[in-house]
Amino acid sequence: MPDSSHDFTWRISVRHMIGAFALALAIWLPSQGFAQGRSPAEHRFGVGLLYGFDGFSGSSTGTGSTASAEGFKLFGNGVVGLTTHYGNGKLRVGMSFWYATPGVGLENTDFMIVGKDVLEVVSLAPSVTARLARLRGEATLHLTGSVLLERWKPAGTPGRNRVGGLAGLQLEVPLTGRLVAAISGLFGVTPASPFTTDELPAGYQPRALWRRMLLTGLSYHW
Repeated sequence: MPDSSHDFTWRISVRHMIGAFALALAIWLPSQGFAQGRSPAEHRFGVGLLYGFDGFSGSSTGTGSTASAEGFKLFGNGVVGLTTHYGNGKLRVGMSFWYATPGVGLENTDFMIVGKDVLEVVSLAPSVTARLARLRGEATLHLTGSVLLERWKPAGTPGRNRVGGLAGLQLEVPLTGRLVAAISGLFGVTPASPFTTDELPAGYQPRALWRRMLLTGLSYHW
């Protein structure tokens, strides 16, 4: 039988680790001061928190009488994470860590069955971000691209690794000389489905997983 208590403990541990980091950051930031002497673009390093939502399409497709726009699919959930970067106002490289627990559903024209938090997804996303334009004030618009290195673990089954990519736009607005708020709209694909054929209902086959993400972030620059 699957060790559900272990899975639950792992999920709580990840959330606690991110929560502890958020608390430490909240305590540390005031001690650094928010001097306006330099703009965020002049600081080379940054570290911050992420929260957002993801949406999925694909992952499997029906065959024969099961082929429909609905069917077996993933349902996005909240995403929490940490991020860090190095660079200047024009170009920088970064690394993000995300954790999510999406659900799965089976839908046809008459009903829908949804299982919440059925999967665990741990993602590492090395990224490159380039500034596209300066907007009013010190706000800036950026183009960002990431490689997705992910570990998917459906409940009660062995985990599996998947590789994909994300790209999109990011708007950054300085709140102080060091604190920056950001919002990102991303679109990406993972060529290999997180599911295997044996895990899908009869009549379904794995296919590429498409993803849409809306992320908000708060980062400290120095």
